Amino acid sequence: MTILQLPAVGRQHGRRLDRWFTGIGGAVVLGVPFAAFSGLVLSHFYVSGSFLLDAGWTAHLLTHGGLSLRYPSSLGD
Repeated sequence: MTILQLPAVGRQHGRRLDRWFTGIGGAVVLGVPFAAFSGLVLSHFYVSGSFLLDAGWTAHLLTHGGLSLRYPSSLGD
């Protein structure tokens, strides 16, 4: 191995480190908000209790959506 080949080896190692840091950075950027939002949602459903006018109404709208939205029968139709 000559001295001229050493920088190529260093650049290849640097590219691997760049990819590794990019992967770790991407995981942190995507993982931290996902974990925070998941904790918020799980706390809402399991600790505070699922409130009808929050989660129940949203679930009703998602499953029975359309142009003529009516109140569910549990709210007085």
